[in-house]
Amino acid sequence: MKLAEFGSFLRAPNGLTAAADVLAGAAIAGAALDARLALAAAGAVALYCGGIVLNDAMDAAKDAQTHAERAIPSGKISALAAVFVAAGLLFLGALPALLQPERIPLVAALIGCIVLYDIIPERWSWGALFFMGACRALNLACGVALGVEHWSVLASVAVAAQFSLIAALTWVSQQEGKLACAPRVVRTTLLLLIPWSACWGFAGTNEWFPLIILALWPLQLGLRRLLQFKTS
Repeated sequence: MKLAEFGSFLRAPNGLTAAADVLAGAAIAGAALDARLALAAAGAVALYCGGIVLNDAMDAAKDAQTHAERAIPSGKISALAAVFVAAGLLFLGALPALLQPERIPLVAALIGCIVLYDIIPERWSWGALFFMGACRALNLACGVALGVEHWSVLASVAVAAQFSLIAALTWVSQQEGKLACAPRVVRTTLLLLIPWSACWGFAGTNEWFPLIILALWPLQLGLRRLLQFKTS
């Protein structure tokens, strides 16, 4: 598998939205812009990509019928190898939490939600909505845990809003084949998640946070173009 194909397999451009979640939570809680935050953001990207790869491995049979161009159905990587890649990414994503004890319960819960989302039966659609929404909410909460204020009212509102948005987006993605606009809505929303996170960044006291979050947006768009990225 070529490097560009591997990046597309990981959905690397969308992985930057996970880093934006952590930065938004940190901004709300008044966290410092330091190495701990950088590691947490990098870990969030690894966890996102690990969850994506595990999901592809679990959906290999279905994707053979509906998304034959993806890496596993097209034979670029086996489902078993994808599981090992996913496990490695989830492990790497969890490592920063070992240096940040306040995040360990949140990261453990996040990994649990990632795995449960990926392995639950497709017919249990409400479970999928809950676990996917919880993944993004917990991701933002991991950023909040790095701050000095921790659970302010604003932090609680942001986590609830993140859960609701992603649960709704997951529902729309489930309508693919029923609603012609569903794929476009999902792709467009994924492209707007970084600006959405930047809005929460403006709620913090450090004016650099929203600028740093927004800086991830052209990087995401550039990676999409570089990888000729089309898969949501």
